[in-house]
Amino acid sequence: PITVTSVNYVVVGATGATVAFTLGWNASRTGVQTLIYGATGTLTGTSVTSGLTNTAITAGSWVWLQTSATSSLAYELNVSIGT
Repeated sequence: PITVTSVNYVVVGATGATVAFTLGWNASRTGVQTLIYGATGTLTGTSVTSGLTNTAITAGSWVWLQTSATSSLAYELNVSIGT
């Protein structure tokens, strides 16, 4: 297994750009996402080490990011995880 220790994210776009997202995992890609972290990203880069849940990802699992709301000003969302 791997353990997530940090989540880093930033939105690229025009002033006021936002993207709401969740980061999670599951042994099955079609399964319900087990939440690691969720937030609304902005133009200010953010690094999170607290508030993470379900951080021990079992071997062979899928990890994915799901967006739920995006402002028209956002061009991209960059996310990285630390282990």
